[in-house]
Amino acid sequence: MTIITQEEDFVNYNAIKRISSFTVDISESEDEEKNVYILLAFENNSSVTTDDIEENANAINGVIHLGVYGNREELDSVISSLTEALKRNEPVFVMPQPTK
Repeated sequence: MTIITQEEDFVNYNAIKRISSFTVDISESEDEEKNVYILLAFENNSSVTTDDIEENANAINGVIHLGVYGNREELDSVISSLTEALKRNEPVFVMPQPTK
């Protein structure tokens, strides 16, 4: 399967060892709570771990940004759609753009 990212990059699913979601706080002040929900793919030859991502935002070699969403429900829906596409052996999956 080929996954097309939100930035229209083509990713070979066979070159990915794992796909994980992350919640990132983008609040501008302590009084505000604003998160984005990111879906990342880790390349097979990457030594980056999820701990690296959480500890150091600059540790991005071997990490592919598949999509960014404004709420958890939307991200969960995309993960479900990707899972179904994999089960159906679809040749291409296009990461949806966020609704907002």
